[in-house]
Amino acid sequence: LSVAARHSQNNLTRIFEITLPEIGFGIGRVNPFKRKVSVGREKWFEKIGFSVTSNFRNQITSPDSILFSNDAVERIQNGLQTSIPVTTSFQLLKYFTLTPAVNFNSKWYLKTYEQRYDSSSKQILLDTIEAFKTANEMSLSAGLNTRIYGMANFKKGSIAAIRHVVIPTIGFSIRPDYGRQHFGYYKTVTDSMGIERLYSIFNGSTPTGISYNSIFGGPA
Repeated sequence: LSVAARHSQNNLTRIFEITLPEIGFGIGRVNPFKRKVSVGREKWFEKIGFSVTSNFRNQITSPDSILFSNDAVERIQNGLQTSIPVTTSFQLLKYFTLTPAVNFNSKWYLKTYEQRYDSSSKQILLDTIEAFKTANEMSLSAGLNTRIYGMANFKKGSIAAIRHVVIPTIGFSIRPDYGRQHFGYYKTVTDSMGIERLYSIFNGSTPTGISYNSIFGGPA
């Protein structure tokens, strides 16, 4: 567990960035299925393990002229990000090692952003939605490798032999397309030309140049 407070400022632009607090929490690798008293060879499921890494951050970025005003409160950003990788490895066909993994990542926010078309000004405006929202991600991956050993012998010279190892590896990764609207992380807005635009509720910018970003971003 770690707790920190950070402060930085740019004396040229007079922009302050204050993080208070920043809390980190981590759990080392845990093997929940491992036997307390091992008898015989280790089972494949005993190698399944996970770890946890969490980070909470409360941050404000503001010019010094409004740092202690009500306008600065609207600039406060906060969020919680948690990552839980689950991994294991086991022998396959005696000479190969298979290493599958599942990674969970969750981001919690107290506000999101919504773009809307304003017919009077004919522009896309940005609204801040004050409501709890989670952004959850998951990915699957696996790698398969083996080791090929060789020896190069020399009849003459100070070097008698060189031993070398070749490690061929093949792997893949699967991750959903979180840009699909049924996840709820992206929405669409129609501009004055009738063009439908896809945007993220966590980070992005409007056609009129208004940018917005959640503290840990959102799924891609």
